[in-house]
Amino acid sequence: GRLIKEVSKSVEDDGSSTTETVTYSYDDKDRIVNQSVENVKADGSKESNNNSFSYKSDGSYTLKTVKVEASGKKTTSTSEFDKNGKLLKSSSEASNVMKASVMSASAATVTEAPKLSLFTAANAEDDLLSLIRNGAEKEENTLTAEDKQEAMAVFGEEDVYWTRFGKCYHTHDDCQSFSQSEQLTKGTVEQAIAANRTKFCSFCAKRDDITNVKTDDEALNEENAQDIQEAEDALEDEVPAAK
Repeated sequence: GRLIKEVSKSVEDDGSSTTETVTYSYDDKDRIVNQSVENVKADGSKESNNNSFSYKSDGSYTLKTVKVEASGKKTTSTSEFDKNGKLLKSSSEASNVMKASVMSASAATVTEAPKLSLFTAANAEDDLLSLIRNGAEKEENTLTAEDKQEAMAVFGEEDVYWTRFGKCYHTHDDCQSFSQSEQLTKGTVEQAIAANRTKFCSFCAKRDDITNVKTDDEALNEENAQDIQEAEDALEDEVPAAK
């Protein structure tokens, strides 16, 4: 299924907290057409970042970003990209707007993001562009029922972690594969798999000495072996039989 909404909470060292709500919408080709990010701090201040995408038949697209800071400053930027994600041109303008009232996020379901900084409106555009360049469609879930049962038997209801655009789940929130700015979502392995994070991180597997759950390295090796076999089969089909 498509990722429609994410809610997360970040707590800083001084005890202050920020709740972030991210919503997505898609076109009939499963491409992201809008991403809206809203950050609300405990003191009621709010900032938002709205990214809208429009696509052309040749694969190129335009990104329009409207950012409203807590101070009321509004910045609108428009960028045009070719089909490979290369920036062709961009423009930007800023203005001041009246502050809107803040909606309470107390009723929202919050996913925890311990030890890692919040995915903020300031870096939303860069990460979303990365998603677009690598294809907005979600990777097909190829995990077998046996692999899923094995993972659930090993981890049960223990907490695992995954990132916004990653394909793995992790058993450590300080895994070496995480970047400083990444946001984590915490849940069970069943929830991670449902979110299409089907592979266990190989770094965490080595750290925990777990060998009976399929890791990302093993999955990659299987995919490479399959690609090689398909290439060999195709080559055999092209080479005429000896007379």
